[in-house]
Amino acid sequence: MFVDLEKRIANMKFETKHGVFYPNGYVDAIFDNLESLEKAIGLLTAAGWPSEDIVPLKSDEVLKLHKESVENRSVWDNFMAEARSFMGADYKFMQKNIDHAEAGHYFLLVYAGSGEKAEEIRDLLQTCEPTAMYGYSPLYIVKMNTEPK
Repeated sequence: MFVDLEKRIANMKFETKHGVFYPNGYVDAIFDNLESLEKAIGLLTAAGWPSEDIVPLKSDEVLKLHKESVENRSVWDNFMAEARSFMGADYKFMQKNIDHAEAGHYFLLVYAGSGEKAEEIRDLLQTCEPTAMYGYSPLYIVKMNTEPK
């Protein structure tokens, strides 16, 4: 499941946003234990989600991606990241992801593309009691789980 981080990331359909790991079109579900993550993957697979659209990440992998994206920022990216930290919720959600990673949580990125698919993913994964769940769109990040643990 966690073999070859570079290959899993290379298969993803995303770009960075001003030097920040920003998986546009993905639902990001965070679980506090491996069993819940595995259950979520099983539900998605049973529902017909393609395996290349299901990307599990361990906390150290999320921290590594964050570190690499920060280290590779341009001057403009640094300015935009700093400006966004004052302007919007995106920074707050990204900081919460880092906090979850530092707490040792597991992450599951699932490609949704459209809002309808994102809702379907949310409904499936909500049964696995994610600690947090976010949807990434081109303009903003939205909190998706209604009753966090």
